[in-house]
Amino acid sequence: MESDKHNLLFSRIVEQALPGFSDKLSARKNEKSVITRLKQGKKGLMADYPGLGYPDAEILHNRLAVAVHTVARKQRELRQISEFRSPREEKGLKALTRQLTYEDQFSPNWAGNTLPDAIDSGHGAVAYLYDLLTFVERMIEPKGDSDKAITLKQRRPDIYNILLNEENVNGSISKIQIINQIMSTAIEKYFKRNFGVEQFTDLLNTTVFCQQLKLERVDLESLFSCGEYTPHLSPNVIPEISNRYADKEPGREVSPAVYGSVFINNGVMPAISVNEKIHSFNELNEGRCELIERFLRLSRALNLPYEKLDTLLISILKAENNQSGHKWDITTNTLRAIGLFTQMNRKLKCTASQFSVLYDGISVYSRGKDISDFDRLFNNDDRFNYRFILDDKKMEERDINRICSVFGINYDTFSYLALLTREVMGLNVLTRSRDIISAIYRPVVLADLLKIKPLELLALMKSMNPDAQFGRLFTGIPENQVYGSFGQADITSAISALISLQTWRKENKLSVAQIFNWITPAIVDDQEDKTERELFRQIKENTDSALFSNEVLYLAGVPKDINWVSALQELVDDQGILKDADDGLDWDSYKKNALKIITSKSEEKLKNLTSEERNTIVNTILSVLLEKRAAQWKSVSGLLEGYLGNKTDSITPALYWCGSNTGEFLKNIRALPDNNMLSAKDNNVMVLLSSLRRYSDIIAHFRLEPAMMSQLLSHDNNQNWYKLKTEKPDLQLLYRLSVYRKLIDDAKQPADKLLNYLSLINSLPIDSRSDEIRLYRDQALNKLSLFMGWSINELLTAAQYVAPENAIIRTLPQILLVKQIHSVCLKTGLSARSVISLFNLDESSESLLYQSVAGQVMESLAQQDVSLYSNDESSQGDLTASVSAGKTTLLVYSENQQEEEEENGEDKTLLTVTLQTLESTPLEGVPVVWKNISGLGELTDTESKTDTSGRASVTLKAGKKQGVALIKAYYGVKNIPLPLIRIDCDSSSLGATDIQTVPEKPVDIPADGISAVEITVLFRDQYDNPGMDKNIRWETTGGRFIHKENITDIDGGCHATLVSDNPADIAVNVFYENNPEYSMRVNISFI
Repeated sequence: MESDKHNLLFSRIVEQALPGFSDKLSARKNEKSVITRLKQGKKGLMADYPGLGYPDAEILHNRLAVAVHTVARKQRELRQISEFRSPREEKGLKALTRQLTYEDQFSPNWAGNTLPDAIDSGHGAVAYLYDLLTFVERMIEPKGDSDKAITLKQRRPDIYNILLNEENVNGSISKIQIINQIMSTAIEKYFKRNFGVEQFTDLLNTTVFCQQLKLERVDLESLFSCGEYTPHLSPNVIPEISNRYADKEPGREVSPAVYGSVFINNGVMPAISVNEKIHSFNELNEGRCELIERFLRLSRALNLPYEKLDTLLISILKAENNQSGHKWDITTNTLRAIGLFTQMNRKLKCTASQFSVLYDGISVYSRGKDISDFDRLFNNDDRFNYRFILDDKKMEERDINRICSVFGINYDTFSYLALLTREVMGLNVLTRSRDIISAIYRPVVLADLLKIKPLELLALMKSMNPDAQFGRLFTGIPENQVYGSFGQADITSAISALISLQTWRKENKLSVAQIFNWITPAIVDDQEDKTERELFRQIKENTDSALFSNEVLYLAGVPKDINWVSALQELVDDQGILKDADDGLDWDSYKKNALKIITSKSEEKLKNLTSEERNTIVNTILSVLLEKRAAQWKSVSGLLEGYLGNKTDSITPALYWCGSNTGEFLKNIRALPDNNMLSAKDNNVMVLLSSLRRYSDIIAHFRLEPAMMSQLLSHDNNQNWYKLKTEKPDLQLLYRLSVYRKLIDDAKQPADKLLNYLSLINSLPIDSRSDEIRLYRDQALNKLSLFMGWSINELLTAAQYVAPENAIIRTLPQILLVKQIHSVCLKTGLSARSVISLFNLDESSESLLYQSVAGQVMESLAQQDVSLYSNDESSQGDLTASVSAGKTTLLVYSENQQEEEEENGEDKTLLTVTLQTLESTPLEGVPVVWKNISGLGELTDTESKTDTSGRASVTLKAGKKQGVALIKAYYGVKNIPLPLIRIDCDSSSLGATDIQTVPEKPVDIPADGISAVEITVLFRDQYDNPGMDKNIRWETTGGRFIHKENITDIDGGCHATLVSDNPADIAVNVFYENNPEYSMRVNISFI
């Protein structure tokens, strides 16, 4: 009976899970219960029922599990009901049998079960927590990066240490208590790690504190500003305003939270103090312990005493918080300022007191027996018979003299600094206050550190940006705050920029006055003096002979019935002054444009002349035009050279840089009255001279080449290649010009190579195929590597950083940035990759990134036995280029050949260039430009592209002229010559076709050894083409040759001279040595 029930239940489960399969399954073993079948698993089911596949067995097994769990849960719920169940109303045979119970079916172990609300219940909160922890550890954490992921055990170790009891599981707890427990766990480790104690309360004992931090008694007093280091206010601050400085502390002693130990007390009173009786601290808490630990680490890192470090930190934080002093957290801005102090301390020997003046002001506090910085400056000199007191009253004359003497400045400097201070602070008069004196003192301190004068410092700040008003940062309230979007700078950025500017100025041997005068427009005098008047007079006299006129052209042989000055008004004005275009510095461009205009006017005016005659006149006019242009340039630049004191080659580019040119300058000068002073409306001449002096000084100082200036002042070239703002000189322009000069000076090749590189690389298309871009990149790197003397691999790394889109360097700013990377690499010994990685690090970079960069640096510093650079261009190969020709000799295409062999056509050959990488990978789609250098032969196309095999081809036809055809293929910025193609006659049919003698009839020639017969033989092929450069053989039966040519000339002729010492009849035979059958004979009779 039980077996039938099991079979019935199992059959119903099979029918529901696998409809239609119950009839097909045949039992192989004895009938088993549903629970037994569930325990034996899917493999057991497949073993019992061979016709059951694995997918169906899995479905059936899952259905069995659901059925068993459902029955078990139902029986468990029924058992937990305390009341007796009412008897079931059963009728028939069912009433006579025993009811099926859970105990009969499953035989549960009730003693091993738990109550629903027990902490070890399978449905309770503890079980849910355990499932969550297991899920996180097994499913979530393995998916994270093992090097970066922070596991739950690392983030919340307190969870794994929770004691699971009835109180913790079922009790109520607030969020604050949970947070406190978490923080307490973290703090316990913090104190153990940084102080060596288990908990904060252990540090309240001063002896333990000193032992754990390795401090002496005197160090403890200095750290907390107590005992012998008690801070006090200067006695030269009057009581009425002392509370402002002492923060309402009575008397001259002030709290350590005001001075001396402000940072570790977080600027909050009451400050930390020591109870000498019980050797313990007052007001020490966990937060202040953290500040102490940070403070001590900074002190060790910067090697500063506690007082100096506290003053430094607080001055920086005050500038960061707009002098409010309500927040003392160390931020990124704080670290920037600390880093700047470290740099200034190392390079400029800047002290903490000096740096604090820049960010806050002169200190009026001191500790112990020391005197304040204010008193050390103003009240520590016996030469003065009165004390300088801060009382907020108006400054007197003696106060100003005192300030000038203490600061080491003159009255003019003080007046200017005082004017700026009043403007920035909005004051009508200056008072004896700490803020005003500190504002005047800041530029003096920084100027002293930079070894320049205060006014020069302000001039440098104005040079950086005339409109930014950087002076307000020093003569007002300092601010330490980074600005990303606003066009504004803070005190840290300004000081750092001034230090860099001063370093750059010294390296380039520039004075402050030079920089300021170049950037700031000069004030021009309204009237000229004797020097200018003499200059104008000499220019007028010297240019009279350099004017372009009709008379000069007539003397050169140009037709006189035409007014050429009027006809060429696009090139010359009515006075004979030649006009210049915008690109007038480019002599070739000017010549090309002038030739075009002259040719056009000549064709218009000289229609009756032949083309040869017109070309002669055009060349004559162009020659005179260029001669007069050169004379006018020389006249102007020569006189201006003496006036400005600069070399001639910087004068003309400076004129164009001013927005003028030689023609306009001459026109303005010649329009001036001879003996009268300049009027106000003529002041533009003086402005031009002033600008000319400024620009010529810049060109001369940086030794800028005329070719470079020509490209720079060309609008298109500057906009696309140089990207420099030349309209008005600024600091960025001067800096880039200095880097350019260093680039040229350090280069392995002359400057022309760089200028040609810019011209070539910017003529290439930018929207090209990948292989084409790769070719351009490799060739560009090749040329730059040779120019800079840097390995291609390093240069490629820098190029990928500068031009990440394709690593092709196209502009001068990109080249200058690469040069800066190169300079850093040479100076430090680091690789380009390491330098760029260091540059990309910032305060938000992860520690793993810092570790990776450190590894790169150490690797690049290791000794490497490799050659970084070779000046051999063959060793800088970027690809292989091979050339081939179908045949190297072509038959010239003459008129007779056209008539006789039209079916064969013109002789031709196929020229091919193959481009491949060093790995023999063909470059597809690269354009190749074909140029006929010699002009012989005819190319069927001027450009083609490489195919999938990397080949580009063009057909060369023979043409109608004999000679050697030289064809070059240009790809990217390189070119390669193809095999020389010889265009020749038909050598197989070449023979002597005519022979001539002088005298015409060579008979009865005296045989005296002097009388000679000149013989000329012409060689032609079957198409009447002359045989050029062919070897000829002469044969004679007597006499002797006193001159004999063995090679034919350009007309196919060959000459010989024959004499005889004895009378005889002589036969002379001549032939082409390869075709002796095509010979010719002449008979000569000597008597």
